Amino acid sequence: NTQTAIYSTPLLKGEYVYFLTSKNALYALKADTGKRVWRFNKGYLQKISMRGSSSPVYHDGKIYIGLSDGTFYAVNAFDGREVWFRRLSPNEKFTDIDVTPIVLHDKLFVGTADGFMYALNPSTGATLWQRQYKAIIGMTADHQQIYLSMYEEVTALSQKNGIKAWTYTVEEGVPSKPLLVEDQLIFG
Repeated sequence: NTQTAIYSTPLLKGEYVYFLTSKNALYALKADTGKRVWRFNKGYLQKISMRGSSSPVYHDGKIYIGLSDGTFYAVNAFDGREVWFRRLSPNEKFTDIDVTPIVLHDKLFVGTADGFMYALNPSTGATLWQRQYKAIIGMTADHQQIYLSMYEEVTALSQKNGIKAWTYTVEEGVPSKPLLVEDQLIFG
């Protein structure tokens, strides 16, 4: 019992299920029994927050997760110990990391609600590149580009350096998270 809402999409990896609660607690449960293996809890630190959550991502024995206070963590997938953390959002309001990170080509891509986009070293958390755009709502990637949905636009960035390749402007509102199907990018 987490005693709070679960906003993230659960991640099933091997014999464990991982998920993040609305109060920034990351849980690992045994998939076959539901028994708690560990809990990584940094507490609910943000006074003003977007209603959403980053979902956990697994890579090379680590779980990566963004929290509502603009911090980002790499946690040991087997014992729940912190491997490294970074404060990615310098602002005091709407600092959430609600977009699920992506790991590709030895880069960890992280977007924040206040518009910062990062490529990090997945082993150390060191910044490989950083750019600022608009509030990032969703992202997906192929082997060369990252596709971001932001207020009134979808933008493609180079994975190598984060430089904008192109932008598609939508007439009103916020486009959905982009979906990549073969060579087609779909959003609504």
